[in-house]
Amino acid sequence: MAQPMADRSPDALAIQALCAAYARAVDARDYAALGELFSDDALLSAHRGEPGRGPKLFELRGRARILKALPSIERFRATTHLVSLPVTHIDGDIARNEVSCLAHHLYDRQSQARLYVMAIRYRDRCRREAGTWRFSERCLVVDWEEDRAFHAGAPPPEGS
Repeated sequence: MAQPMADRSPDALAIQALCAAYARAVDARDYAALGELFSDDALLSAHRGEPGRGPKLFELRGRARILKALPSIERFRATTHLVSLPVTHIDGDIARNEVSCLAHHLYDRQSQARLYVMAIRYRDRCRREAGTWRFSERCLVVDWEEDRAFHAGAPPPEGS
């Protein structure tokens, strides 16, 4: 049976770009760019497991509160967020969206490099404001986490 094609409409592509811009801005610590991705009254929350079944990790209401909390990512030496293509349902100027992410966080504990990996599903509500799609709600559902020692590798020798 044929699978449905991904939505390639301009709105769906704009929402896909919004999700990618979030990952890029978090990894680059570009807080000004992050602020532009949220509506003024946005809600950012995180849950370990499904909301209502697992514990709520945090909830922030409003762009100003979200921006104030984002620099907490600075405790990590580096991050890399790898996001999937979103599954998006658009109804006029409102959209629902889900995108999966493997978020890698490099940090030090007791002079040892560590890698903290999270499997996240972002459940989004997006709103078009003055022609621009923004997050009005972004809920991080953390499916699993792993924390392990990190051993930086050397590149392979030439010719191998």
